[in-house]
Amino acid sequence: MTALLLLVLSIGLDHGIAQNKMYVTERITKDIPVVDGVFNDKLWKTGKWESGFFQKSPENGKAPSQQTAFQLYYDNNFIYVAIKCYDNEPDKIVRRMSRRDGETGDRVTIEFDSYNDKRTSFIFGVNAAGVKNDGVIVREDGVADLTPDPIWVVKTQVVNDGWNAEMKIPVSQLRFNNADEMTWGLQVKRFFFRNQEYDTWQNVPDSLSGWINNYGKLKGIHKIKARKSVEIAPYVMSKMTTYEKQDGNPFADGRDFKFDAGVDGKIGLTNDLTIDFAINPDFGQVEADPSVVNLTAFETYYDEKRPFFIEGSNITNFNFDIATQDNLFYSRRIGRAPQGIPSYTAGEYVSVPERTKILGAVKLSGKTKNGWSVAVMENVTKKERATIDNHGERRKETVEPASNYFLTRLQKDMNQGNTILGGMVTSVYRNIENDNLNFLNTSATTAGLDFTQYFKNRKYALTAKLATSHITGSKEAMLYQQLSSRRYYQSPDAAHSVDTTLTSMIGSGGSLMFSKGGNKGFNYGTLITWRSPGFETNDIGYLKKSDYVFQDIWAEYIISKPFSIFRLVDLNADVSTVWNFRRREMYSINTSGYFEFTNHWNLNLQLSRTGENIQRATLRGGPSLKRPGYFEYLVMAHTSRTKKVRLGAAIWQALFDDKAGRNTTLISSVTYRPANALMFYISPTYDYVSNALQYVTQKSYEGEPRYIVSHIKQESFYVTIRADYSITPDLTLQYYASPFISGGLYDTFKRVTHPMAASYSDRFHTYRPDEISYSAGNMLYNISENGTGQTDYSFGNPNFNFKQFRSNLVLRWEYHAGSVLYLVWSQSRTGANADGTFDFSKNISDLFKITPTDVILLKLSYRFLN
Repeated sequence: MTALLLLVLSIGLDHGIAQNKMYVTERITKDIPVVDGVFNDKLWKTGKWESGFFQKSPENGKAPSQQTAFQLYYDNNFIYVAIKCYDNEPDKIVRRMSRRDGETGDRVTIEFDSYNDKRTSFIFGVNAAGVKNDGVIVREDGVADLTPDPIWVVKTQVVNDGWNAEMKIPVSQLRFNNADEMTWGLQVKRFFFRNQEYDTWQNVPDSLSGWINNYGKLKGIHKIKARKSVEIAPYVMSKMTTYEKQDGNPFADGRDFKFDAGVDGKIGLTNDLTIDFAINPDFGQVEADPSVVNLTAFETYYDEKRPFFIEGSNITNFNFDIATQDNLFYSRRIGRAPQGIPSYTAGEYVSVPERTKILGAVKLSGKTKNGWSVAVMENVTKKERATIDNHGERRKETVEPASNYFLTRLQKDMNQGNTILGGMVTSVYRNIENDNLNFLNTSATTAGLDFTQYFKNRKYALTAKLATSHITGSKEAMLYQQLSSRRYYQSPDAAHSVDTTLTSMIGSGGSLMFSKGGNKGFNYGTLITWRSPGFETNDIGYLKKSDYVFQDIWAEYIISKPFSIFRLVDLNADVSTVWNFRRREMYSINTSGYFEFTNHWNLNLQLSRTGENIQRATLRGGPSLKRPGYFEYLVMAHTSRTKKVRLGAAIWQALFDDKAGRNTTLISSVTYRPANALMFYISPTYDYVSNALQYVTQKSYEGEPRYIVSHIKQESFYVTIRADYSITPDLTLQYYASPFISGGLYDTFKRVTHPMAASYSDRFHTYRPDEISYSAGNMLYNISENGTGQTDYSFGNPNFNFKQFRSNLVLRWEYHAGSVLYLVWSQSRTGANADGTFDFSKNISDLFKITPTDVILLKLSYRFLN
């Protein structure tokens, strides 16, 4: 820590910046241009074109292969932009169609830092086919959140000397602070597709770090005021579901109908603060999550795909570090599947809601002229009840209580954006009225502080985060938390012991990171992050495990200037260590290299070594188990994205010491574009897992626990298939499908004896043939520890074969600005049995013999604008 502070002090507070360009615009009151992509309006003919672009990549700072020029004017309500993309071979301009934000083909973007805070940028882009690409940039590396769909007009035309983009951007779609005379950050960017070349108006040398902080300046905007816009988008939805009828089950007659309605809206309170709200939001058109077979003790993390929660997620994010997905806010908790399990007896039938209904959601977000970033979110979910039928007599049982989810996020920019101080508070309250839900926390509160200090024009950064959590509930709820896979307090070597009297629990977590960034040369950094044993955020956040300390030191060397056959070379190395609050658990050394070639192919190589490690979760609450170390490597390559056909392939392997296992993943992909409006993508993946110490179960023998593990051979195959047909930028047809099959075969069962023994073979006892037998009739393994033939304990056959198919076909028509019609057909098939063999042709054949569940959904929304 002392060395880190000395390094920070030695860097100093130098704020050196790039040489900024300046564009001075003018207000117009007449000769308003007609947005048609043809620059024959008087304004464009008489105005002065701004040019002087530079390559951003591949040859940073050099003259571009083709010239670009633009003009910009404004009035009280709109900003007018003309961008001229010269091309001496206009027949080679790539005009690929896609859904909005597709980011493909030749394209241009204009970016406004209208807050002038060097942290936030509103982007308006279009490709040569007229497909919009818009959103907000909030990250230092320039990666954008493309979820917001502002209302604006753009037209493109291919002409004799290149192609044109003409834009009309409402002032209401930007956020800025009132002032008589404004200075905004400005960047204009062009992507020249066939050369895979980025050109920018404001040159950003690779020696600099960051993106928005290096923009040029836009001056000349006087006395404009953002309209306090109001957007209301009511929707109606009808849905029909067909599935296999179950004889005798009154809830499964083979067909369900549903009609629903709701409202989404946006209200501009001020120039810089907006309220988003949703009443009974529907997400039926959202793509399904990928299929998985999770044999670990930990929850699978899924990305958020619902627009209401994605938009503005940069503000609501409180991710602890770059090493994990742990976050104080994980929006998938809101509207999740009910957590309770109804009680019922044989002969009764049960209907459980698929997900918890969100009655209402509201979010206030924005950034004030004083540099305050603000987000306040409130969500209310419905009490969900299962219906149990007993020969016509029905009762209801609550499986998810009515709940309130609340979040507040504040950040303050200081020192010209080089110092950022922030905080976040979340809370969850559940109205638990039924004993069967006493395992849930009644309330959960987290609070966090974060601090970032940049040095030398953001080349160096020091980031600190600290959070605390407090949960309350019944004794049953706190016991549930202590026994969960995040803690395993019942483990004999846990840092804490189980306390059955607890009705609350507190904990803390945090991280400290120092790094040097840039797009060329030598970069480095160090990170330490921790979670105390009692830390808990999963009521509204995501936490994989507590009692956890992670330390990492990394270095990177980037060669951004093309040489020989390379366009770019990026070499990385890091050393990481994992501890709990008692001892070291793991260390690893990782190296990687990314190589981009002059023919636009790329290659990614990785090689890592993880030493012998201690796993607390393997025995599911039993003692920690020392596991062998392993080597792992990755080789991944892709051909050029400029061609109609793009190929990809990858192999990843982990090879364990002591012959304790081998994991292999093989991935291939083909992207084919037979026409600009049509794209096909297929990516098959094969996974092979050989694990000698896969957990099976826990049993008791003569008052002592027995932890049973086994060798498993698991094979999985799955395919991601996509087909996109873009009739126009506003009318698209998209198909997604993913068949998934997996078989797990267990053999060579073992009993863990000395889990921390120095020698691998001393950690377990493999059952001899006279100690284990299999009863096929009742699918049980019987154990006789002394080999006498008398059964001491038994456990079920863990073999499995899982099959699933998920697909959806979505017709999306934006028939009016912000108003959308969705027509969706989705299909799913799911089946499982105890046959652990993996037979590709049979499994695929059996998968498509399963009776499908089909859903036809029609959703119509209309956006009213003031």
